[in-house]
Amino acid sequence: MSTIGVTFESQGCKLLGRMWLAKQDGPKPTVLLLHGLPGIDQNHDLAFALKNAGWNSLVFHYRGSWGSEGTYSLHNVLPDIDEALAFLKSHPDVDANRIVVCGHSLGGWAAVMTAVRHPELVGAISLAGVADWSEMGLTAEYAGANMAPYLTGVTGEQIVEQKNDLEQATDNVTKLNGRPLLVVQGDQDAAVHMSQSQRLKDLYPDHTTLHIINGADHGYSWEREEMIGMVLNWLQREF
Repeated sequence: MSTIGVTFESQGCKLLGRMWLAKQDGPKPTVLLLHGLPGIDQNHDLAFALKNAGWNSLVFHYRGSWGSEGTYSLHNVLPDIDEALAFLKSHPDVDANRIVVCGHSLGGWAAVMTAVRHPELVGAISLAGVADWSEMGLTAEYAGANMAPYLTGVTGEQIVEQKNDLEQATDNVTKLNGRPLLVVQGDQDAAVHMSQSQRLKDLYPDHTTLHIINGADHGYSWEREEMIGMVLNWLQREF
C-alpha cells in the first residue's frame, strides 16, 4: 500500500501518524510534514503530490493532539519531532541522507528550529510559518476557544504562556549554515503577517527562496495548487 498508518513513541507516549510511500523501489527522499496549532490543516494534499513526485512523506501528531497519547504542550513539539526523525531514519524506504522538514504555521517555526538542531537534514520549508512568537497577538481567550478544545490537557492560558517561552526562528535561521530554506506566504494571511516571512529572507538572504502568493490566506484555501507547485519545483531544483 502507498499510504500506511504508523506509530512510534515519544517519552513513553504513543504518537500517531500517516506515511505516504513513493512508488520507486529502494530508499527514497522523504519530507517530514509538521502541522500547526491545533493542526486542522494537515496538508494531506501536499503529501499525495509528494508521493506522485517520488518523495515519501510523514504527517504525525504531537503528544496530546489528534489521538496521540499524552498532554499537549508547545514545549513537547521539538522533542516529538526528534522522535519522528528517528523513526524515519530507521525506515527501510527512507533515504536518511535526503530528508527535508516542512511545516505550516507553528510547524513552519518548528521546521526551521528542527533543521537547526539536525544538521543532517538537507533543507527546510516554512509554509506561513511563525518566525517570531513575540509578534503573535495570541490571546488566552482565542486559544481557549479555537485551539485547546482539539488538544488534551491544556488551556488557552497555558498555550499563551508556553508560546512566550519559545525561541525565535529569526534568532536561529542563520544556523542553517548554507542549507536551503523555502518560505511560502500568502499576502492575505490574517494569522501570521507576511513581514515574518520577509524577515527570514532578510536574515538568511543567500539561501532563502521566498514566494508570496497573491490573495492567499493562512491556509492557502483557494491557492493550494500554487503552493504545492512551489514546493515541488523547489525540491526538484534543490535536490
